[in-house]
Amino acid sequence: MGGTWGKFWLILFISASLIALLILLSSGKMRATARVFLVKNFFTYQYDYRVEWYRLINRLYRIDDLSSPYEKAIKALAEIVDSPGGAIWAKQDQEKYFKPISNWNFPLPENTHTSPESPLVKLLTEHNWIIDSRNDNNPSDSRNHYPEWLISLNQWWLIIPLSHESKLISFVILTESRAPHNLSWEDLDLLKTAAQQIAAYLAQYEISQSLSQARQFQTFNQLSTFLMHDLKNLIAQQSLLVQNANRHKHNPVFVDDMIATIDDSVQRMSHILNQLQDGKESRRKAKFKIGKLIENAISTSHDRLPCPTLKIDAHTSNMEIVIDNHAFAMVLLHLIRNAQDACTNDDTIEIHITVQAPYIMIDVSDTGCGMTQDFIRNRLFTPFDSTKSSRGMGIGAYQARTFARLHGGDVEVESDPGVGTKFRLWFLTTPISDDSLEAETNS
Repeated sequence: MGGTWGKFWLILFISASLIALLILLSSGKMRATARVFLVKNFFTYQYDYRVEWYRLINRLYRIDDLSSPYEKAIKALAEIVDSPGGAIWAKQDQEKYFKPISNWNFPLPENTHTSPESPLVKLLTEHNWIIDSRNDNNPSDSRNHYPEWLISLNQWWLIIPLSHESKLISFVILTESRAPHNLSWEDLDLLKTAAQQIAAYLAQYEISQSLSQARQFQTFNQLSTFLMHDLKNLIAQQSLLVQNANRHKHNPVFVDDMIATIDDSVQRMSHILNQLQDGKESRRKAKFKIGKLIENAISTSHDRLPCPTLKIDAHTSNMEIVIDNHAFAMVLLHLIRNAQDACTNDDTIEIHITVQAPYIMIDVSDTGCGMTQDFIRNRLFTPFDSTKSSRGMGIGAYQARTFARLHGGDVEVESDPGVGTKFRLWFLTTPISDDSLEAETNS
């Protein structure tokens, strides 16, 4: 065992002696390389990397720091080398140029936009090198790559590239440190490691911003689609009135019914506008007779064939429920329209109402084309997935199920291709409290 340790120390001594000899005999560049090798392998490190890593992460993700992610990136790099200021250049939103998007204690000259084809950006992209204004170890002729605006900055010290997935996404320029000193290999390694982490941090931030914006557009598009879907039904209701106006305009009963229908349409459109303005569904509940609500929805659908027939007993028809009548009318009309779309003029649609306390069940049955079980499972309740091409929005069944679940119920579907379909909409006859409904909506 002692002989083994003796050989080890002998080999180590010979290696160190050879390296020392190379340092004495070699050129300046080789001496610098050998010196770095010796320091890396035979001396203690300048930094405690666990502490440095924790400090970097804490700087980037501190909740109480309200600085922008880009300013945090500048400060994180500046802290490593004790720099009092800096600025960051980035290319955002498919812009053509790198431009300063944040600065900290660093006055910027005008027109500092930098093209991706500029010599400076190409140098940073190709070498991923930290450029030191005081150091001759930069890539060859690096000073020839400096743009005029950079030359005019008298206080700049370091240019640090931030690359993510082999792509330069930004670069940081730092000012002279408070106590100027030459950077060691360990300073450079730490800066490069921190730059990689910061680049990933900024890339994640950009992705989250793009995703947030995409979601906002998606929400707007979905809201527009729901609005178009409801307006389409309201237009159909008004069209039916116009078609019958010339023939029945002298009939007082028709005129009264027309005024009531227009009033109902105005209330629905006001309801829709309130939703758009408030950003959430307004729940104006009141007590209504279930039979009257369903009869109104059926009469609205008479502009198309086949016209649905209603099966309901007198007791159930006069039963009162507390509900948002506009939302309920739209949901029932969606189910009727879906049935009409699935039918020919010779088919039939039947609506059957039953009560099994505490639930009310509304069956909308048709003898139309029917649906496969695969379609029901995978597509029927998927919003914006329609088989009607440009005629449909693909949200009728989705809205019906959402309404039912918000009112303690659900939607069930039975269908066979070539035979027909039955939608069963059921929900509580007693209203859910607004607090509970709000919680369910938020979830």
